[in-house]
Amino acid sequence: MKFNAKLGSFTNTVFGPVTLKEAILDNSIVIISANVSYAAPGLNSPSIAAITISINANATCYAAAIKTNSYRVEMITNKNIEKHIISLIKNG
Repeated sequence: MKFNAKLGSFTNTVFGPVTLKEAILDNSIVIISANVSYAAPGLNSPSIAAITISINANATCYAAAIKTNSYRVEMITNKNIEKHIISLIKNG
């Protein structure tokens, strides 16, 4: 599966009712994921925040943004989310 994604392909799609697929196809639904990772305990390294969004009709292709935060910062702010998501949607 990882190999397919790196080559721009996909193994499976995740669709339930037809109405969900139609909503994704008409661009009214975007799948968004966000995560914050930290350095190992005892290290004085910054946190890393990442956001991904789906950018195609089958929700199988994603764009991503990654940013470092201050040491042990656990939040992705609304301002950062809006800034990165708008950029990802425009630039894919």
